[in-house]
Amino acid sequence: MKYDHHLIREAKKCERLWVYRPFSQERYNFPLLLKMAGYARWEPGVTFLRTKSMEVFVEYVAHGSVNLVQDGKEYVVQAGEVYFLRKGVSHAYSVGQGGRLLKRFVQIGGTNVNHHLQSLGLWEQDYIRPQEPRKIERVFKMMTTALSNSPLNGDRELHVTLSGLTYQLLLELSLSLKSSIPVLIENALTFMHENLHRSLSRQEICEHLGISMPYFNRLFSYHMKCTPVAYFLRQKFNWAAQLLRSETLSIKEISYTTGFDDPLYFSAQFKKQFGVSPTQYRKRQI
Repeated sequence: MKYDHHLIREAKKCERLWVYRPFSQERYNFPLLLKMAGYARWEPGVTFLRTKSMEVFVEYVAHGSVNLVQDGKEYVVQAGEVYFLRKGVSHAYSVGQGGRLLKRFVQIGGTNVNHHLQSLGLWEQDYIRPQEPRKIERVFKMMTTALSNSPLNGDRELHVTLSGLTYQLLLELSLSLKSSIPVLIENALTFMHENLHRSLSRQEICEHLGISMPYFNRLFSYHMKCTPVAYFLRQKFNWAAQLLRSETLSIKEISYTTGFDDPLYFSAQFKKQFGVSPTQYRKRQI
């Protein structure tokens, strides 16, 4: 494996990045893969838009701020904070007030990336305020340092180093997140993930937790920035997408596996989530 180095200079932005490029004979399936890493300087006026992203990006604001709009929600991400550009949703972001933006960023992939994000509670997150931002920034710097010092022809040890740093980054962000989510919500998330194979009502979740539905809806929406139903359905389709990438099951079998009795309904809802049908999604992964 190797990474190609690029330096992008434009009127209002400068970016240095390393992009993963597999060798033609490479046949490895990496569970967690750093697909890109870099850092950038953007001047006021720079904007970027991505529709129905097929990838996961994590970006750290080192200086300035970012105006982020993702999945219909608006945020101002300040220096020392991290924002996720999530898979399956559209987003737009631009330089915020305060002048020049300095940021570090990574693109994360791999056969098990969805599982890692889900198990660490990061899949639905738009942004996080880390408890120790300097520690997060240090991990980003360690990634680009490892890439800048890597052999031109690449090596397998580099992948091991970068995969470890990628997981360290996600784990540190998860620890910052867990400190702000009540145990009640964590229990609800666990219960949902344990029942992705079937239909699950809010009433069942509330009975499991021993709380009223209005209180649960309010608490969940406040901390997760979406409704329980939206979260549960999105997890189902993320699992379905993972099965489409890594399994040989038919679309009908995946529909039943993820708790949908009607494959046609499953396909229609999948397209709403990802912008393409299950068949088209699977072809893109080949």
